[in-house]
Amino acid sequence: MMIKGDSKNVVVEVTCPFCGKVSILTLPTDGYTAWKLNGVLVQDAFPALSAEDRELLISGICPTCWNGMFPDEEEEEENWYDDEDDDSYENDDSYENDDWSEMGFDPYLGEYSWDC
Repeated sequence: MMIKGDSKNVVVEVTCPFCGKVSILTLPTDGYTAWKLNGVLVQDAFPALSAEDRELLISGICPTCWNGMFPDEEEEEENWYDDEDDDSYENDDSYENDDWSEMGFDPYLGEYSWDC
């Protein structure tokens, strides 16, 4: 993180540790001082900054990489694999001959299934 500034503004250059993209943020000097030196929360020090820019300032992770690692809840729900509706394992006997099945572990269910 490279910082340049004067009494009015601070220019912060941030390089994403994942993709290497360089982002430049121009911030008010008083907000930067309050956040960095006095421990003021970033959202209080920079209320005009977007959540993405605040996260970039805190972690250095660019919005593209952040969204790739932590998708929105709606995206996550759309992409979530729902195995309750998948019966394909019921017709597959290949797992019955491995060591896990002898101990009662069903790798398709991801749990122990005891026959009592």
